[in-house]
Formats: sequence, structure tokens, C-alpha cells
Amino acid sequence: VLCSIPITFFDDVFATTAFLWCLLFFGGSVLPGATGVMISAVPATYRPTASSFSVICFNMLGYFLSPVLSGFLMSITGSFLWGYRLVLFSGSLSMIFVYAAYYISKNQLD
Repeated sequence: VLCSIPITFFDDVFATTAFLWCLLFFGGSVLPGATGVMISAVPATYRPTASSFSVICFNMLGYFLSPVLSGFLMSITGSFLWGYRLVLFSGSLSMIFVYAAYYISKNQLD
């Protein structure tokens, strides 16, 4: 998330490439652990169903919806930049949900 925000504000190819590489590298390294934590939170009998449902959600809300929403925003604004920013800034939502889950679980333990 920290790498996705500055990408759209650089005009330099090398800075954009460096931040994009960091975004893909760190995002790819977090994904297996985050998926494991998410699946392990489900009771063992429901894990196959939860895994299937999570893949459906990843595909429908991420891989399918991202080009649709960014294309819609690009057609409204007439600029590719705002569609690109929407795709990169949408990762910030994940951090909001992670912090919300942390806050809720911390309050439930107290």
C-alpha cells in the first residue's frame, strides 16, 4: 500500500518502475500468509468451502471488477490517469479492513 500511492505522482520511468516492482514484490510476499491466516480462522470442516468462496471473491471483486470500474472512471473523466489511480489506490481499502479487524479482535479479547 505504501508503494502504490506514490506511483501515480511520478513522471519518471525509473521511479515508477521501482515503486511498481516493490508493490508487486511485497504484495506477492504477503498474499500466501494473509490467505493462510484467513483460511485458518474458519473451522476445519468449512475450510474447503471457505477457500473456494475466497477465490470466487478474489476473482469477482478484484480481477473482474477492477478493469470495469477503472474503465468506467476513465470514460467519465477522459483520462487514463484516474483509472490507473483507482486501481492502485484500491489497495488502501485492504489496510482499512485489516486495521478494523485488528481493532475488533483486540476489543473482543479485552
